[in-house]
Amino acid sequence: MPLLSSIAAAAQTKITFFGTQPLANTSWSFATLRVVHLPLLKAISEEALPRIAEFGTRELENLVWSFAKQRFRNLPLLHAIASPSRLTGGNARGLASTAWSFSTLTFVHNPFMDAIAAASIARITSFQGRDVANTVWSWAAMSLQHQPLFDAIASASLPRLEAFSGQSLSNLAWAVAVLHFDDPPLLQAISERVQKTSAVFSAADLANTAWAFASMSCLDPPLLTAISAAAIVKISDLDLYASVAILDVLTPETNSSVSDQATEVITKSFRCSLLRLVRRRVAAFVRELPTALGSSDLTSYPQCLVALRVASLGAVGTELLLNWMEVRKPPSAFSEHAEQFLSVAHTTETRRSQKGVGAASYVKWCVRRVPSCQGNVPQSEASLCEGELFRRNGLLLEEEHDGQRVLDLPGSLRAVRLTTTSPHTDRRLCSEIRLLEDVRIALNQASPDGMEELAGEVNLQISRPPCLSCACAIVQFRLLFPKIAFGVGF
Repeated sequence: MPLLSSIAAAAQTKITFFGTQPLANTSWSFATLRVVHLPLLKAISEEALPRIAEFGTRELENLVWSFAKQRFRNLPLLHAIASPSRLTGGNARGLASTAWSFSTLTFVHNPFMDAIAAASIARITSFQGRDVANTVWSWAAMSLQHQPLFDAIASASLPRLEAFSGQSLSNLAWAVAVLHFDDPPLLQAISERVQKTSAVFSAADLANTAWAFASMSCLDPPLLTAISAAAIVKISDLDLYASVAILDVLTPETNSSVSDQATEVITKSFRCSLLRLVRRRVAAFVRELPTALGSSDLTSYPQCLVALRVASLGAVGTELLLNWMEVRKPPSAFSEHAEQFLSVAHTTETRRSQKGVGAASYVKWCVRRVPSCQGNVPQSEASLCEGELFRRNGLLLEEEHDGQRVLDLPGSLRAVRLTTTSPHTDRRLCSEIRLLEDVRIALNQASPDGMEELAGEVNLQISRPPCLSCACAIVQFRLLFPKIAFGVGF
């Protein structure tokens, strides 16, 4: 927009004359108009940082909200804002907005969030439906636990669920599922309210609600029927995210749990329609992927992933992708052992940590050289490389080589920042790609003359369906080792 560009350019030249309210209001205005002007945002943040103590509570709320809406992340400014004394004096809407903003920017500051929680508990009776949903969503998105806050939110929500919008109900259900918050009366009340109002839910809200109740094993037939009936008439509005989320819920097992035969027929038909829709979209995506690593097409690889506008293809979509790339399911013996191992690791970590426990992966491999036309492989090389490893999502503290992170080195598997869905999530921290990179390095060291001449077996088990970046890292690994039997389970 020429007018807004001119305003932004003029504002930058006079930014030192702006007071705290003009600084906040300018950023808020551009965010409200959904116009991202990075030079202006940088100028505002640089001017605001040394004057942060001059800002009032409302001004800071508007400033951090506008940064979150524009996905602009200035760490020094966020650290300065995250003083418990600065923003905890606001009203209910301001507290919820601030929690949402920090969560959207994936900026975790535990003392500040504890202060927001305490202030929210004290004002919980003045929270509206959107405030409640945004607050608990924020804690879930940051994988933070705060039982007193969750108890207060549950107590405040029960008598006023009728005033919750479809999006607020959906966000509340999603957060309860992510936080593993066990409150049967609240879940029952949400389910009953969804059944009455699902017709006005958006496609995304239906998908989030279906996923939430399915993940908690609470998707009973009446709720499944209500969500299916509402989603069927919106099938043309379902984007890929909503399609894969609902498809993962409408499994043959859930369909068989529906006692009404007519409803069962409807849900089966709806699932078939969704499956065809997802299959077409995944097939189109596969056709755009590079057919070999190192090809000239690889430069467009990140854009190909980002253009899908999803963080994950879900269980069904990922399985379709891997099947097309000839990645099989692991042998049942490996899967049983790996799932037991991951379950024990999850239980142990949950007991030790007050935070939510992220995804984890386990891999086992046994690889040898392919016999050449000159003769058989020497017996000493029959099992050239074998091993097993476990990782969970987390930091890359130990994985550096000559000052560079391993996943940044030439020839490594490529992680992609999914900027349209989760721009601040570093996909190099995912356990799946890190494990596969560990295996790639091990195989490269064992066979420096050529990895394409290796055969054998690599099996990977993941505690949940992989993100899109890791699903495509699995594809990369498959292209590197075409003669290795590669199995992936989740």
